[in-house]
Amino acid sequence: MFDKIKNFFKRLFSKDKLLNPGTIIEEPKSVSDKNQFQDNIVVKEDEERLRLLKIQEEFSKGNILEEDIDEDDLENLHILYDEQISKIKDSIENYKNETLKIMKELKSS
Repeated sequence: MFDKIKNFFKRLFSKDKLLNPGTIIEEPKSVSDKNQFQDNIVVKEDEERLRLLKIQEEFSKGNILEEDIDEDDLENLHILYDEQISKIKDSIENYKNETLKIMKELKSS
């Protein structure tokens, strides 16, 4: 049972590595068959999000000071941090619920 849950999360996170949260999937306008459809899917990264992630990385390394960041970028970074914190809190809550579920199943066994 534990292996199934572990494998589920491995598969879930391995897919996340392939497509970043800021990834946009653009579909072609006209597609005649499934093979052509699969060949024509274009994946574009959200350039603004990638730029903000780069600024965030440089800021966390200490290469950029807060005073050096534009006010608009600073506001967008705050939004980005809030989104990341929210996702982490949701992930923690999911792990907590799964753990509680497993504990209940083990107690009832």
